[in-house]
Amino acid sequence: MGADQQLLGESVAEQPSYQRILAHQNGSFVGPAMVGEGERRFVFTHVGDQPLQLSTAIPPADIYADWWQKALALGGTVLALCGATIGLTWLFRCELDRRRAAEVATIALNVELELLATTDGLTSLSNRRRFDEVLAREWSRAVRTSQPLSLILLDADSFKGFNDRYGHQRGDEALKLIARAIEAVIGRSGDTGYRVGGEEFAVILPDTDKEGARIVASRIQQAVAGWKLPHASSNHAVLTVSCGLAQIPEAVAMEPAGLFRAADAALYEAKRSGRNCVRVSGSGSPELRLVVG
Repeated sequence: MGADQQLLGESVAEQPSYQRILAHQNGSFVGPAMVGEGERRFVFTHVGDQPLQLSTAIPPADIYADWWQKALALGGTVLALCGATIGLTWLFRCELDRRRAAEVATIALNVELELLATTDGLTSLSNRRRFDEVLAREWSRAVRTSQPLSLILLDADSFKGFNDRYGHQRGDEALKLIARAIEAVIGRSGDTGYRVGGEEFAVILPDTDKEGARIVASRIQQAVAGWKLPHASSNHAVLTVSCGLAQIPEAVAMEPAGLFRAADAALYEAKRSGRNCVRVSGSGSPELRLVVG
C-alpha cells in the first residue's frame, strides 16, 4: 500500500474504509485513507473463500493528474479556437459594415452627382440634359399608350435689355423668379419644369391636352407678370414671359424633336404678337406635319 516502514503492523480494522471493504465482495470507492491523511480511490476484491482481501488505494489527484493536464491543454486549445473564431467573426462583421457603409455612401454620392449633372445651378430646375431625357421617355410612353403629351416653351421677354439695364445679378434674380412661378403653377407629380437655355424654360405635361396646357401656360405667364418686377426695356414696364405650346394628340409622331419645334414656333408667334401672351400650335402646324404619320 506504499506505507512507510514504521506503519507496518499497524491495525486498520477500525478504519471506515476497511469496514466498507469488508461489507462488499469487490468494488471501488473514494474514502479516507486507512494509513496517512487525505482521500484515496480504493479498488478491492476478496480472494475466493479465503480470509484475504486485495486492495489498492491511490490519491485521486495522482489518478487524474495526467487527465487534468491533457484536459487543460485541450480546453486551452478549444478556448483559443473559440477566441479566434469570435475575433474573425467580429472582423468579418466590421468589414461587412464598412463595405455596406461605403456602398451606401457611393450610392448617395452617385445620386448627388446625377442630381448635380441634371440640375440647373442657378434656378434649381432640371437642366437641358434632363429635359431631353424626360421628353424622349414621355414621348415613347405617349406613343405606346396613345395619350396626349403637351410641351410649353417660355422665354423672358426682352431679357437682354433687362440685363443691360439692371445688370446680370438682377438678371439672375429674374430667372429665379420665373423658375419659382413655374414650380408654383405645376402641381402634378408628372409635370416638370426645366431651364433649357439662357432665359428659356420648358414644361413637360404628360397626359395633358391643349386646353389643359394652355391653362398652365397662362397661369405661369400671369404669375411672372404678377411679380411686377420693373423692366424699363419692356413695352409692359415689368418682367413678363411669352409662352408657346404644342401637343401631340394621340401621339403617333416619330420623334420628340418635332414637338419641340412646334412649341418653339408657337413661342416665336407669341413674341411677334407683342409678348406677354400664350400662343398654341395648331394641329396643322408644319412642324408637326413633319413628324406625324
